[in-house]
Amino acid sequence: MLTHRTVAATLGAALVFSAHAAAAQPQPQPTPTTDPAPVAPVAPAPADPPPAAAPPPPADPPPPPPPAAPPPPAPPPAAAPAVAPPPPERGLDYPVAFAERPMTLPKLVLSPRLDFTYDRSLTSAVNLGIGLALGATDDLSFDTHVNVPLQSASLPAIHEFTAGATYRFLNLDLVELGGRLEFGAFTVDSGVPDDAVLRMTAMVPFKLHAGKIFRLDAGVAITGLFPVDGSTEADGALATYGSDPNIVGPGIPIQATIQIIEPLFAGLDTGFGMLTFREDFADDGCFAPLGLRFGGTIPMDDRPLADVVGNFTFPYFLLGADPEPPATEVWQVGVSVRAYAPL
Repeated sequence: MLTHRTVAATLGAALVFSAHAAAAQPQPQPTPTTDPAPVAPVAPAPADPPPAAAPPPPADPPPPPPPAAPPPPAPPPAAAPAVAPPPPERGLDYPVAFAERPMTLPKLVLSPRLDFTYDRSLTSAVNLGIGLALGATDDLSFDTHVNVPLQSASLPAIHEFTAGATYRFLNLDLVELGGRLEFGAFTVDSGVPDDAVLRMTAMVPFKLHAGKIFRLDAGVAITGLFPVDGSTEADGALATYGSDPNIVGPGIPIQATIQIIEPLFAGLDTGFGMLTFREDFADDGCFAPLGLRFGGTIPMDDRPLADVVGNFTFPYFLLGADPEPPATEVWQVGVSVRAYAPL
């Protein structure tokens, strides 16, 4: 039976045999080499970064904002301060054509006038009339007139003064209607003291326009006569008193005017009048004139500068006291010049 001593001796012999066998084998000789160049240490490659986490899925985009309100329009550039136009020249609305002219003068138009008349009846007389009219408004005119006798062969000279106003209260395209009030006085160089007469005339003038070629002037006028001698009774007449005190005009005048061309016109004048309202002379005092007019206008800047009118009239062409009409023994010729000046 093997003892532990036997095992130990066996193991020791084996170890000795192994050592002798290893010592008997030849050992390889190392090959001489040169030392290599030192190699720089290589830095380790950086480690790859950890993979990024996957981005979260995009959220739904927010709704677009509502469109902005358009900006308010820019205010227009401030206009330059308005400059008031110069006032229009007065009188430009007064037509050149006589047939188109209104009953009254335009506002602030001054109209001086000269009248020369030659009367032929039993004797001759020459008179100069000086007048002036002013348009206070387009519907209201004032006028005044003075008669200066230049020659009177046998009849006493008559001096006359007149002042009046005309107001137009109806102004339509074709028709005009107004009212006129006139005060006057005339004296007679007869050598008798206080040989003067005051008068007052109330009239309703009427005008009819037919386009630019025809005009009709008419009306009704009643005159009161008031002598100042203290002995003569007052009287009345269906009559008017114009630039010539020797000639009485009809109380119902009818004047028709035809416009030949714009600056030229012609007219026919007639009417009916009564020299007195006294019963014993009323029939004999009825009369109707007949006259012709021819006139021209001097224009300037589309308005009348002046009118020149000539007339020839039988003032008592038909007279109640004349047994053999017509009465052509009495006649009158005259020239009138009237200017227009806007103020």
